[in-house]
Amino acid sequence: MRRYLRFWLAFRRETRGAAAVEMALVTALLAYPVLNVADLGMYAYQSMQVSNAAQAGARAAWSACNVSTDWPATANCGASGATLTSSVSGTAGVQSTSLGSNVTLASGYPKEGYYCATTTNALTLAPGPAVSAGSTPTKSADCSAVANAALTTAVPGDYVSVSVTSTYTPLFTGVQTVAALLPSPITSTAWQRMN
Repeated sequence: MRRYLRFWLAFRRETRGAAAVEMALVTALLAYPVLNVADLGMYAYQSMQVSNAAQAGARAAWSACNVSTDWPATANCGASGATLTSSVSGTAGVQSTSLGSNVTLASGYPKEGYYCATTTNALTLAPGPAVSAGSTPTKSADCSAVANAALTTAVPGDYVSVSVTSTYTPLFTGVQTVAALLPSPITSTAWQRMN
């Protein structure tokens, strides 16, 4: 028994390797926050790229249909046989960011409609529903039928909205990070006034 007691006392006094054990414990405690920061950073980056893709799609709609003969864009836009949807969803549109083909046009988009500005600078759909690609929106003569319209005599503006989605995959599989709890797919919508 004394032999075991001497061994135990010698073991407790020994300090060689203590720094390595402490480093291993501290590294294990710091690894999880570092993984979270990296994953949150990638989620934020992808979220910004999805927002950029929606804006690029809206700009592509305007670029393809920027003359009055092309309005309403869902019915008349598209040089050389291209449609508004193909102009918006291509590599000059929503797939022009670093995410490329990982960004897709949401179902039913692009949408077009005639909108009036309210007194709070919000857009309100003028009488007649917004329409999906391929349908022609109807235009009212003025904004008098819109509640709280900023100018009831104003002519409604032709707007195209583009909504995109991209699925986020966490960087680290098997590790539950904060970014894995955030919404996925990431969606973003952008608007472009055509006239």
